[in-house]
Amino acid sequence: MKKSVSWLIVLICITIGTTGCNNKKAEKEITVFAASSMTESMKEIKQKFEKNNPDTNIILNLDSSSRLRTQIENGVKADVFISASEKHCKKLKEKGIIDNKEKLLSNSMVLIVPSDNPANIENLNDLRNKCDLVIAQREVPAGDYALKILDDLNNKYGEDYKEKVLNNVVSKENNVKQVLAKVILKEAQAAFVYSSDITDNIKNKVRVIDIPKDYNINAVYFYSLLKNSDDGLKLYKYLKSEQSEIIFEKYGFKLF
Repeated sequence: MKKSVSWLIVLICITIGTTGCNNKKAEKEITVFAASSMTESMKEIKQKFEKNNPDTNIILNLDSSSRLRTQIENGVKADVFISASEKHCKKLKEKGIIDNKEKLLSNSMVLIVPSDNPANIENLNDLRNKCDLVIAQREVPAGDYALKILDDLNNKYGEDYKEKVLNNVVSKENNVKQVLAKVILKEAQAAFVYSSDITDNIKNKVRVIDIPKDYNINAVYFYSLLKNSDDGLKLYKYLKSEQSEIIFEKYGFKLF
């Protein structure tokens, strides 16, 4: 009987001890709002960071920078915001939601067509011919950049070039990953996406038409730490580490 009581006491102590340990190792959550073009790179960074910080769970919200900014403005919790253009960080700073904004990455644009190229698009000038073109919405950085490229190409190919190309637009998507999907699913015959979107798993599904440097854009990604986000600071610093740089470069970005 005494032995049974002794074992019961031991079990109770073990249970209390384990509960105490679990409370001490309560999981931290860091919520990152990042441009959808960073989907693959941020998923890998999440995996590496969580492995090195087992008490931390990173929650990723991946969408267009404009939609993410609107969510933050409406009070949705975030710790780190990564935007594909500076203007969305500027807006949050103007509203006092963030204190800082720093350059993080750079990217560029490409034109893609399905691998079988049904519209026979061989160069940028061919976009004036009849085809189903998809771009992102104007307020989305990828859409804004595409329009700027067409403005510059208008000087090269003639004043009616941009108008004819835009007449071929069959849809304007909410983020660049949706634009990419349209071509992969062969629901579009051409699209403007980021060079970083051409990952290994889709290279055989699309053909890439490069945009000359003189007519391309340098898409600069900015990132910010949200006010009162102590938990996010460690990840914020990690994003500019050597480990993160290797991952970003793997997916076609350049770290500032």
